[in-house]
Amino acid sequence: MTGGSSLAGRGRFASVRSWRCAGRAGQVRVQAAPNGREEARVGLSVPGLPGAVERNRARRRLREAARGLDAHHGFDLVVSTDASALTVPFALLRGQVETAAVAAVGLARAASGPVPPAPSSRHGNRRKEARPGRPAGAKAGQP
Repeated sequence: MTGGSSLAGRGRFASVRSWRCAGRAGQVRVQAAPNGREEARVGLSVPGLPGAVERNRARRRLREAARGLDAHHGFDLVVSTDASALTVPFALLRGQVETAAVAAVGLARAASGPVPPAPSSRHGNRRKEARPGRPAGAKAGQP
């Protein structure tokens, strides 16, 4: 995961979960939804761990295992696991995250159809539409 590619906030997580496109591998579950951007945004969830120390250790391991998910550009991903993230070998955890992500993104892609690329500039895709009484492309003050 890179600097601006994190997914945060209960509403954003709920939006991803509402798509119901989930992949599972071992104890890892990844949920995906299209985001219309050129980047992937990844959020982490480690529910059910009793203490902050264990929860933070599991989150750090999961964050590192999810580092390769930036390749799934155009999708928001929520990666969740349970306490097994603390004990499973890291190579296995990384493999489970990638396997679950591929499955979830495949389902989301099928559910949404092809994902159009995000506009390259802020105003790049605006269409010039004619206003009533003015031809398309005409500037104000011109007949």
